[in-house]
Amino acid sequence: VPSGRRITGQCYLRDLYPTIGELTSVPVAPGVDGRSLAPLLRGEATEVYPFTVGYFRDVQRMIRTDRWKLIAYPKIGRWQLFDLRDDPAELDDLSMKPERQTDLAELRGKLIEWQRQNRDTVTLPALAKVNPPEPSRPTQ
Repeated sequence: VPSGRRITGQCYLRDLYPTIGELTSVPVAPGVDGRSLAPLLRGEATEVYPFTVGYFRDVQRMIRTDRWKLIAYPKIGRWQLFDLRDDPAELDDLSMKPERQTDLAELRGKLIEWQRQNRDTVTLPALAKVNPPEPSRPTQ
């Protein structure tokens, strides 16, 4: 990686093996569940995955894009949504903000599709009912 260049593509730990294999011309064993990050390192791509997913037993599921992080806690029926661009420290949970419900639902849909493709049977919590913002009234 050239000095001063920052690479921001998302990846998994399992991507290191195919990356090192490609960079050293060592064949990667068949069936390895990972992708080479070499195209990112060479500047030939800006992403390897449109999103990444994290999970812990039946307690937590998470989906992360370049901007958003959505976390589900199935056992307690809770969600958290963070805007990583404006809040990289994840201090402001936006999951109950009416103006973020479309983003939350879109990410939840992607997470459900990932679960289907990966045979993950954990049931995600329903989305909370959030009241739309009050329309602003003109001042006299």
